[in-house]
Amino acid sequence: MKNENKSRLDRIIKYVAGKYGIEVMELCTLRKNVAYRRIAMYLACETTDMTSKDIGAAFGVDHS
Repeated sequence: MKNENKSRLDRIIKYVAGKYGIEVMELCTLRKNVAYRRIAMYLACETTDMTSKDIGAAFGVDHS
């Protein structure tokens, strides 16, 4: 993962967590905050050149 993508992903995660009043680590919890995680993943997909697989891995999601 490029540093620019990593930095942008970190900012997206912090933004979404702050917007919805949850902890950053909660976005990576598979059973909680699914809607918020999906929002963050969508934003990451739209604003980075990361693959869906890389974005999912960053959030602890593996659909392989």
